[in-house]
Amino acid sequence: MWRTYRGLMTVSWREAMAFRAGLVVYLLGSVFPFAMMGVWLTVTRQTDPAGLDTGYFISYYTAAAIVNQLTSVWVIATWDDEIRTGQLSTRLLRPRDPVHHFLCQEACRRALAGAIGIVALIVVQVAVPDFGHPRSIGAAALAVLSVLAAFALNFLMQCVFGMLAFWLTMVRRVYGVWSGIGFFLSGWVAPLDTLPDGVRLIAELSPFAATLATPVHALTGTISAAESLRLLGVAAIWIVILLALYRALWFAGLRRFDAAGS
Repeated sequence: MWRTYRGLMTVSWREAMAFRAGLVVYLLGSVFPFAMMGVWLTVTRQTDPAGLDTGYFISYYTAAAIVNQLTSVWVIATWDDEIRTGQLSTRLLRPRDPVHHFLCQEACRRALAGAIGIVALIVVQVAVPDFGHPRSIGAAALAVLSVLAAFALNFLMQCVFGMLAFWLTMVRRVYGVWSGIGFFLSGWVAPLDTLPDGVRLIAELSPFAATLATPVHALTGTISAAESLRLLGVAAIWIVILLALYRALWFAGLRRFDAAGS
C-alpha cells in the first residue's frame, strides 16, 4: 500500500504543479473570507457582537482563508463526471479503489495552495502582535490534527454524495443543498461564538463545525486543549460514519454500474 501511495503521490504532485490555474483558484478562494471579515468589522463599529472585538474577527477570517485553502476539495465533480460518462470503467481495471488516486490528487493540490497560505499566516502572526496562535507544542499538534480532520471530512462528504451519481444525474445540485447548510453551521457566515447556545451546539455536533470553526480556533489559540480534543472526537466519529457510508454506497453502486453494462 505504501508503494502504491508513493507512486500516486508522485504522479498527483506533478499534475498539481502543472495546473497553472491553481494560483487563480487560490486567489478566488481567499476573497470570500476577507469579504465576511469586512462585514463583521462594520458590525463591530456599531455594536459589540457577543463581546468580540475587531481583533477577533481579523484573526478568525484570516485563519479561515488559510484553512479553506488547506482543506477544500472538489472531488464530487470527479466522481460525477467519471460515473456519468463511463470513464470509471477504465479505473476499475486497476486493482485499487479509485478513491486512493482521488485522495492523492486532492492532497497534492491542497498542499500546493496551502503552502502559500501558511507563509501568509506566519507573516501575519509576526506582523500583527494581537493575532492569535497556538500557545504550546501540544496546542500546535492539535491544530494540525484539526486541519487534517477538516480535510478528511470534506473529502469523505463529497465522496458519499459522489456515489449518488450511480443513481442520480444531478448530484452536484444535491450536494449544493448540503453544503449550503454547512455554509452556516461551519462558521463561514458567522463565527460560532456569535450564535445562540442551542444553534452552536447543533453546529458542533454536526460534521460542519469541524471543517472550519474547529481548525480556525485551534490555529488562533482561542480554544482550550480539552475543547479541541472534544471537538476532534466529534470529527472522528463523523469520519468513521462517512467512511462506512462511502464503502456501502460504493459497493452498491458498483453492482448497479456492472448491471448497466458500463
